[in-house]
Amino acid sequence: MFSAFYHMYNFKNIALCFVMLVFSLLGDATLCSAANAPGFLLPSVTDTSIVDARDYRGKIVLVNFWATSCRPCRLEIPALMRLQEQFGPQGFSVIGISMDRSMSRVSNFVERKQINYPVVMGDSKVAKDFGGIFGVPVSFLFDRAGNLIQSYPGLVDHKVFERDINALMH
Repeated sequence: MFSAFYHMYNFKNIALCFVMLVFSLLGDATLCSAANAPGFLLPSVTDTSIVDARDYRGKIVLVNFWATSCRPCRLEIPALMRLQEQFGPQGFSVIGISMDRSMSRVSNFVERKQINYPVVMGDSKVAKDFGGIFGVPVSFLFDRAGNLIQSYPGLVDHKVFERDINALMH
């Protein structure tokens, strides 16, 4: 029976799902100890300019930690792009923080997928500042004042993000 189960699912995906399940059972506090949006200065993958978190003050921001090797991360990106299109004109931004090691790999991926929101290269400091990033994807929603509203471990349905962002818009 294990053999059939193993062939149906990739073991790495099962392990990731288990880790995300543990985090969701422990609650949001394990993912983000900060109540306010951590500051950061990180390089953009499209032009290596520095993206400053302070430039997003006054906006509703969804920070998404991800990696190109993470299948759930790749599945979530189209929803994040739709959110950027839908809410961007109203003072909202997604910021993707890649936890990959290769900027060229991420840059090529962003270009190929035509990602419409800022993507930066993460590091251990920004992961620590967000309370410790132990698995990807994980996202954090901040209101216009920079207060943490919600953290989302794992792959999240577009409608969940949309509902929570809409609540902050009104």
